[in-house]
Amino acid sequence: MGFLTPEEVAERCRVTPQTVLNWIHSKKLPAAQLSPRVYRIPTSAFERFLSRDEPVIPAVAVASGRWQEELARYEQHFGLSTMEMLLMHAEGRHPDVRSPEDETLVGMWMGAAQIAVAAGLIRASEQVPAGVA
Repeated sequence: MGFLTPEEVAERCRVTPQTVLNWIHSKKLPAAQLSPRVYRIPTSAFERFLSRDEPVIPAVAVASGRWQEELARYEQHFGLSTMEMLLMHAEGRHPDVRSPEDETLVGMWMGAAQIAVAAGLIRASEQVPAGVA
C-alpha cells in the first residue's frame, strides 16, 4: 500500500495543501496522522475520494472542464436549468423533490452552482440577487 503527502494530493487535485488538510479534518479524506503536523493519505483512500459522488464540483472537474457535465447531470434530473434553480432558490422556492435522495441532490446542485458562479465559470443572472450565487 502506498501513501501520499497532503502536498502530493493538493498537486493532483489542483488545490492548496490547506484544502487537503481541511478534507482530512472534516473526515472527507482518510489519512494517518504520524505526528501533530504530519499526515499520510493511503493511495487507495485517495482513489476512493476521487471516484465518489461529490456534492460539489471537485477541483479536478473544474480544472479539466468537466464542471459543465456535473451541472448538466443535475439539470437533466430535475428538468430545470441551473439559472432557473438559482432563481427559484432566491425566491424561496425549491425544485420538485420526490424522495430524500432528490432533497440531497438539490443541496449538491446548489453547492455546485455556487462554486461555479464564484469561480467565474458561469455568470449569475441579474435576476438572481447577489449573495444567492
